[in-house]
Amino acid sequence: LTFDATNAENFCTIIAIAPSPAQQGVIWVGTDDGNLQLTRDGGKTWSNLSERLPDCPKNAWIPQIEVSATNPGEAFVVVNNYRQNDWEPYLYHTTDFGRKWKRLADAKNVGSFCLSVVQDPVAPNLLFLGTDQGLYFSIDYGDSWTHWPAVKAGEPGGFPCVPVQDMKIHPRDGDLVIGTFGRAIWIMDNIAPLRELAKNPALFDQPFKLFNPQAAVLASWRSFDGARFPADASFTGANKDAAARVPVWIKPGAAPKAEKKEGGDKTEEPAVRRGRFGRGGPGGGRRNEKVDVLVLSAAGDTVRRFKAELDTCLGTIYWGLDTRGVQFPSNREADREQDEPGGGPRVLPGTYWLKAVYGKFRDSVSIQVQDDPRLGLFYDFYLSLYCAFDCKPLALHTRNPCEGCEKNDHQQHALTFSHRSSSAFGKNVDTAN
Repeated sequence: LTFDATNAENFCTIIAIAPSPAQQGVIWVGTDDGNLQLTRDGGKTWSNLSERLPDCPKNAWIPQIEVSATNPGEAFVVVNNYRQNDWEPYLYHTTDFGRKWKRLADAKNVGSFCLSVVQDPVAPNLLFLGTDQGLYFSIDYGDSWTHWPAVKAGEPGGFPCVPVQDMKIHPRDGDLVIGTFGRAIWIMDNIAPLRELAKNPALFDQPFKLFNPQAAVLASWRSFDGARFPADASFTGANKDAAARVPVWIKPGAAPKAEKKEGGDKTEEPAVRRGRFGRGGPGGGRRNEKVDVLVLSAAGDTVRRFKAELDTCLGTIYWGLDTRGVQFPSNREADREQDEPGGGPRVLPGTYWLKAVYGKFRDSVSIQVQDDPRLGLFYDFYLSLYCAFDCKPLALHTRNPCEGCEKNDHQQHALTFSHRSSSAFGKNVDTAN
């Protein structure tokens, strides 16, 4: 081979540098020929720790080093060796400046070679591991790993099976930002449930639990400048909606039992598909149990009532920041499972309480609703909009027509059923009588 004048093929390049935020002068360095170097005096002296990594292959790459935000002697070292046809995952952890090491990832608990890792600064035993085949996480300091499920059509919360090159946890919002190879940037909103489960594993035994949501923003939307109707080749990422999202934990098997029918026959309990971490949408098969949701203002006034369908394990209750709306006369049958129509004017900025009832279990959590920081509007502006679109006077005028339409629908259904029943027995019965 022709000698490369840039010396790029000599495999002696630093590819990871991680200075410690907990102590000045502590710097960890990884190279593309398997060297792990540490300095504790700002670079005056260095120690090579690569020989201390258990089962670490020679001349492997060290593409990333994650250091602790509080302990200067703690570090997580990612090693991969797929360039030498070694597809094993290698992840190492130390808490004493590299004197002792523990291997956290191997072929028994992780299915592909490692590319990146990040430690949660709030719950240190919560780890996220990026591999060539997707995302893993651990709530017990790497003793066990769970693979984040892949995306399924029509279901939220999945993550594709793609190389995860880098990850960061947003210090303000608590979101996990994921950089992939070839599949764009992904954001996991609000890792607070995983933090709470990592801090207190006993929460797994609770049948029903609401977690603190992120602040909801009264966001203002408009169409982007430029072409409005792109061709099929255009790609647009999904934006986070303006709804309030309340994370929910439902223990598998905690679904309320259905009541018995008259005559002693038991009503079958709807089969609820066992949920997984990060999945909160309804499962396949029969319908899941619904949660009764009540939203109250800080003064205790009822703002909104609705029902939400949830799967077991981790799920999400969505509230669109709307108030009670108006039911207009229509030939469409209303959703009888909902307590009231929604779609009313959006609430004002402030603090609200969301209460949820799931069978005999109940819980509540506060929600902060903020104005759009990009607009710089005052509270009086939102109050004027709320008063202008107040639905209460209109609801009084539409109540009687809606009740009349509902009665007509009931009569029409009764006549249709009578006609079908007569036809089934071959009788010519005038249903109008």
